[in-house]
Amino acid sequence: MRQLAFATDPAGGLCLAVASTVARAIKSAVLTAALEKKLTSPEHQQKAKGLSLEPRVIKRDEYKKFLKDNEVSTKTLMGW
Repeated sequence: MRQLAFATDPAGGLCLAVASTVARAIKSAVLTAALEKKLTSPEHQQKAKGLSLEPRVIKRDEYKKFLKDNEVSTKTLMGW
């Protein structure tokens, strides 16, 4: 049985029902956008710079490549 998620518009009139997988995807997209907005904000960048950090947004495919490249580099360095 599929679970449904319900959402209403701010006026309380319209009610939408979507499959829970769609609702999770929407939540994920909203959270990702909010995190990206915060990480790229001038205030956050300035605070990070003060801590010698360079936060950046890395999308899924780019991050998977980063992890794989890091794994290969580590294995090469360690002689594994």
